Amino acid sequence: SRPALILTQPKTKKVLPSIRSTSKTSSLVKSSAHHPKRLIYHAALQRQLQAYPITNPVLLFHPNPLAYVIYTSGSTGLPKGVMIEHTSVVNFLFAMAANLGMEASACLLSVTTVSFDIFVLELYLPLSLGAKVVLASQEVIQSSEELETLIRRHGVTWMQATPATWKLWGVASTFEAKDLHVLSGGEALPSDLALRLLERFGSVWNMYGPTEATVWSSMLALSVERYQGLGYPIFNTQYYLLDAYLNPVPIGVPGELHIGGIGLARGYLNRPELTAERFMANPFVTEEEKARGENLRLYKTGDICRYLPDGNLEYIGRSDFQVKIRGFRIELGEIEAVLRQGPNVAEAVALAIGDSTPGNLIKTEPTRLVGYVIPNPNTFNSTPDEKPLFPTESEWLKTLRS
Repeated sequence: SRPALILTQPKTKKVLPSIRSTSKTSSLVKSSAHHPKRLIYHAALQRQLQAYPITNPVLLFHPNPLAYVIYTSGSTGLPKGVMIEHTSVVNFLFAMAANLGMEASACLLSVTTVSFDIFVLELYLPLSLGAKVVLASQEVIQSSEELETLIRRHGVTWMQATPATWKLWGVASTFEAKDLHVLSGGEALPSDLALRLLERFGSVWNMYGPTEATVWSSMLALSVERYQGLGYPIFNTQYYLLDAYLNPVPIGVPGELHIGGIGLARGYLNRPELTAERFMANPFVTEEEKARGENLRLYKTGDICRYLPDGNLEYIGRSDFQVKIRGFRIELGEIEAVLRQGPNVAEAVALAIGDSTPGNLIKTEPTRLVGYVIPNPNTFNSTPDEKPLFPTESEWLKTLRS
């Protein structure tokens, strides 16, 4: 039979009862080359346990300890440990439950790896409500048929994934389920994919938020009338769109998104310089907030957005994608957005190219824009006598200027 207890940490031996080996206890232990045989008399432990009260213990700890540290590469490509506190996680879970309307009868299918911070929603949100979580294996996730079988078998009502995952599943499947509610986040949600999801599922939510603001910090319920945008901040979260001088920008004018509120991370683990660089003092904090110790910091996301007339946020691109050509500041994200408007374009990338020669390690100032496009297979036509696949340069320039 299996042993009742196996010691893997030598220091635990000091707190366990000291006994001698007997025939009664010899069958309760196991030895190995790495863990020498230790004899534990389980009856002694049982008497110890019976002496403790059966009521819940009173826990004395810091009011806001760390909940987890999760590593993310971000846009820099350098891994950094983001320290998230308990208050941030609790606020996030309450906000998700209230905005999504998830109840104890829900069943969420988890398809995300534990190293991705959105797994926090998939595990803790259903469990905090008394709902059910179904963990899908990698083999199931990679097969659309097995994934659909799992959804039907368990009566799954909620599922969260990145747009890339939803797109792959949509290409390989025609599965529809009006009782399945889907969350999409982690990257920009293309409008055609959003409309496709709305056709197939009961409700679709676009989620946005950096790891440094605890998973998701804003969300938007999509509809056929409104299927684009980052949505509105969740509970106890403030958004500020600021220009280069930290002044708020008007509606419709692009600015860098700064986030404040309870959801902000404590900082980066053992990276005080990086923490000071990305987390700044909040210039808009009120005296009342200062007295309560609230909303003291802002996180600089590096995301360029603008307010729509209804207060919804539209994502434009990254601040570090901004380039300067012949004295003009250009947002590559805006150029890419215009390129994608072409009827025959599935995806587009804009780059600023310099006149550096091969082998020259010195980066020169970019002098021209180059656009790369992937044709849309649904509208692509390679017949020579047909209209050209893409507009001419003059037609593109006319579109850009309009």
